[in-house]
Amino acid sequence: MRWERLLFIYISALWVLAVLLSCYTFGPLAGTETSAYHARMTELFSRELFPQYDPLSYGGRAFTYYPLGYFLAGLVVRLTGAELFYLLFPAATFSAYLALAYLLHRRFADRWASMAVVLLIITTAYGAFGRYFIHQLTYIFALASAYLSLRERYLGAGVLAGMAALSHAESFLFLVLFLGALSTAKKRALLPLLTGAALAAPYYLHLLASNSWYLPLADPEYRAVLLGYWDDVKPGVENLIKLRYLLFLGAGGALAFSRHRAFMVMVLSGSALVYMGSRFISPLGLLLFSLPAAALLSEFRLRRYLFLGAAIYSLLYLGYAVSSPLQAQTDPSLLETLEWIKHSTPGNTTVVASIKEGHLITYYAERKNFADGLFEFADLRKARLSLAAFSGNTSALEELLALPEPRVFLVRKSSPAYGYLKERLEVLHEAGNYAVLG
Repeated sequence: MRWERLLFIYISALWVLAVLLSCYTFGPLAGTETSAYHARMTELFSRELFPQYDPLSYGGRAFTYYPLGYFLAGLVVRLTGAELFYLLFPAATFSAYLALAYLLHRRFADRWASMAVVLLIITTAYGAFGRYFIHQLTYIFALASAYLSLRERYLGAGVLAGMAALSHAESFLFLVLFLGALSTAKKRALLPLLTGAALAAPYYLHLLASNSWYLPLADPEYRAVLLGYWDDVKPGVENLIKLRYLLFLGAGGALAFSRHRAFMVMVLSGSALVYMGSRFISPLGLLLFSLPAAALLSEFRLRRYLFLGAAIYSLLYLGYAVSSPLQAQTDPSLLETLEWIKHSTPGNTTVVASIKEGHLITYYAERKNFADGLFEFADLRKARLSLAAFSGNTSALEELLALPEPRVFLVRKSSPAYGYLKERLEVLHEAGNYAVLG
């Protein structure tokens, strides 16, 4: 094995170690409101194998929307324990992502270009793997299905496509775009996509039938709440800028190899995928840009030096990527407050809070919450009421104050709702930036 390939493996291993150390230092559940949601689902699956409802969320919400990932994670948690699983899972999926990304690039480019581009996409993909997301497992299913399709192993690719659809439908969209692009050059590439959809369809039909054929995106109220909540994933130019060099290299590669229709369609479909703004699928959309980029770099005479430059850049970026400025941590005072709620309130208490704190309430405080986020089968009236109230809407706050059930308010002191509630309720507990009122 040549020293260049050894260097590539060495730098890749350092990045996997960085993910591991990041999770160990900052906590795998820190940094996002939904990490605690995924952890709760995983632990419920580990105890019950296939639960239908979460009793602390909306009083019983459909719990099997993307069941396969949580089912597999629950089985592993039974063997390893939750803490070890949350620590190792991001690093394991990141290493698999790197390996499959490299194999995919080798199908479109030479070794030098493949190694250079994969080292570059590490810097962008790292943020999606440095935290606990069950969707990472679907990245692996999707990439493995794409790779097997390129090897013309369509049955295995179809099974993996079905697993991707059952684990996370947004990641399955990557396969729709990737295999759709590939089919412009190879018609049989559509076979795994059709097979995967056929494997997943019975479950989704059952789910829709059990929820009276409710389609969330067809509901204007759901769309309205969606636009008001996902501030960090709004579509826009900033989501294209994040791709930096790969966006332009990918477009250049597609133009340079315009005789290969799949490249151009990959860039166009990858643009649509990333421009959606979804943080869940950006590492997959990135690949659609980077494949034509790698093909373009294969034509450069100095591609060995490009690889060395990418290796140096990757090493320099590594220290910054795992440093505290890039690590979003859950406020320690919030965790302390949730612990107080867990031990100091009756078990039937409902916690009224901003929907961004909701998943943390169910996981850490183990209490039912009024509106714990924005999901497909949520009580949208409660979600909109919570959004309005914690934005300072007094009529919405009055409606929450009139709730007949036992309840406390968890409020960030900088919230527009804090002063209004403090004048009318007793402060039960204060810690740093948060207060509990009732």
